[in-house]
Amino acid sequence: MTRDPAQSIIRTYYGIVGLQTFSASLIWAVNTLFLLGAGLDIAQAFLVNATATAAIVIFEIPTGVVADLRGRRASLVLSALCLALSSLIYVLAADWGANLLLFHTGSLLLGLGTTFYSGAVEAWLVDALNAAGHTEPLSRVLARAEIFAGVTTLAGTVSGGFLASVNLSLPYIVRVVLLFLLLAVAGLRMHEKKTYSGGRDGTEVRDLAAFFASFWGRHQRARALILVGFVQFIFLEWAFHAWQPYLLDLLGRDAPWVAGLVGALITVATLFGNVIANWAGERRARAALWIATVMTGFGGTAVGAAENFSGSAFFLATAALLTLSAAVGVSGPLKQARLHALIPAEQRATVLSLDSLVRNGGGVAGQGALGFLARSQGIALGYLVGGMASLVALPLLRASEREPGPVSD
Repeated sequence: MTRDPAQSIIRTYYGIVGLQTFSASLIWAVNTLFLLGAGLDIAQAFLVNATATAAIVIFEIPTGVVADLRGRRASLVLSALCLALSSLIYVLAADWGANLLLFHTGSLLLGLGTTFYSGAVEAWLVDALNAAGHTEPLSRVLARAEIFAGVTTLAGTVSGGFLASVNLSLPYIVRVVLLFLLLAVAGLRMHEKKTYSGGRDGTEVRDLAAFFASFWGRHQRARALILVGFVQFIFLEWAFHAWQPYLLDLLGRDAPWVAGLVGALITVATLFGNVIANWAGERRARAALWIATVMTGFGGTAVGAAENFSGSAFFLATAALLTLSAAVGVSGPLKQARLHALIPAEQRATVLSLDSLVRNGGGVAGQGALGFLARSQGIALGYLVGGMASLVALPLLRASEREPGPVSD
């Protein structure tokens, strides 16, 4: 039987996604508990987390350039090394009496490692499949990867909680082991043909710099699609942090297990959205993306409006939040598939890094603006305003369709 190289590439991609997601989710549910348990106060813990966010914004583009110039496998190796070192530094910082400088150093490496991963592995997948002559719609491969990532997130979160109940440092130690396993997978299975020739005279760096400088002004369809993510993440980044105190307030009980249950339901709803995106394929992708974008806005607004229905407010808000999560699960892979069709292969990782940077920038802005609004006027109003504001993405989505043909130089 002849071995299908495309299927081998896809399996390797799923393996990489699974290992990276599982290792990351091990610490998601316990990270703040770990920082507080190490001796930091709540303000210091959030400052340490903010360092990682700032690092993502700072390093997103430079690491994308590294992936385009030196290879996507090299970028993944650097990511795994940075993330493993970050986890070890966290453990050492806790053992050495809550060393704040070490915690910030580990957080900086966490952000750097995240940016080395973002865009590079997806760019490797697309280019490798194109080289193998793969004809299946890319949106289906990405949607299945999202489903797999959702399943491993659930498994990793539960496993991390169990490990932390034994010792708060244990999830970080296990994560290091998994990241070294990821290094082995990258070395043995992640084969690539470099798409951008690396010369010794620096011309490739100048070419990429010129491309990046002109990309935003010349490639209007891709720019509009990237701005869709910016507008949506102004609301979404805040919304998926604000629901925990909001729902517990509507419930009228201090019951953390309820937040855990809702968190699991959110993951399942997102997976359901990924399944819909996979089903949509190319023929229904446009309609599914439009409907999901509308539902993102109205679902978010409904979360805030539920406060007005006493007695059933908690259940209505939860249902709206799950609708919002499913909509995000649909739009994510469909939007990324459309973006891939609009960008050149040689600079794919750089543009994907730009897309991630812009989304994170929207998240930073939203956390500040909607956080202030929620503090002064209530979380419900933040959902109402943020949900309606996210509908600004609709004309941007239309602009991404306006000009026929893919982006080219």
